[in-house]
Amino acid sequence: MSRRDVMKNEALNGVVMQLEMAIHTIDVAANGDSENGEGNFGLTDSVVKSALRRAMGHVKGRPPKAIKGQKERDVWLRNLGENLWTSCQKEMKGCSRGNVLKSLGAIEDSLKIHTVGDSRGYLDYLTDFFEEMGVETREVSEEDAEKLK
Repeated sequence: MSRRDVMKNEALNGVVMQLEMAIHTIDVAANGDSENGEGNFGLTDSVVKSALRRAMGHVKGRPPKAIKGQKERDVWLRNLGENLWTSCQKEMKGCSRGNVLKSLGAIEDSLKIHTVGDSRGYLDYLTDFFEEMGVETREVSEEDAEKLK
């Protein structure tokens, strides 16, 4: 099922949006760290692809191998993977594993389309998309985050 087909389905559309928001949120955090001089890795579409594949394995019942490295890429992959898996678990409460897998597949299709010739094509696409929708993502303190739960 293509991204276009998934996006025509209202139930799956919401799942894709939630999963893409998880990706976008980690990207904003990665860019914030780079801009603040706290990191210089920067999230790439390649890391997103790896995290998507890990999440798909989780949904299929195959927990991925632990990421033991401490390189920045490993840290971002671990964080994005955990964020995506948490989002998938929330979505599976309201729909089937199959629909979550279709949604992840649609995101992977979009990733392939937007990555061509640019290591951040998909991530830049998401940023533009959420900006057009008027979505604002910002860093909050741990204390404020606890209040949101």
